[in-house]
Amino acid sequence: MSIKHSFLEACQNNDILKCAMLISTYRNEILQEPPFIFECVALGDVQTLLLMLNNGLNPNLCDFEGISLLSLCSQLDKNDEVAVLIYIANAILIE
Repeated sequence: MSIKHSFLEACQNNDILKCAMLISTYRNEILQEPPFIFECVALGDVQTLLLMLNNGLNPNLCDFEGISLLSLCSQLDKNDEVAVLIYIANAILIE
């Protein structure tokens, strides 16, 4: 099973422990690939998003077409994820 498949499955099952383990082991592969992250955010929940942000995910990340995580969450009516991204973005601006 690929890293991507394992992580997406963990997101779908809200298995935060498995998500954390996979991020810890495969940090660069998971946090550096925009389309992969966008799939995870679309399938996951707020805990998964927070886990990725706390491990170095850029909250201002855009895919290859220029769509941001915030735009994706908004389009998918992921209101809790939108709130988290706005909060993190504001915290970065304040620093």
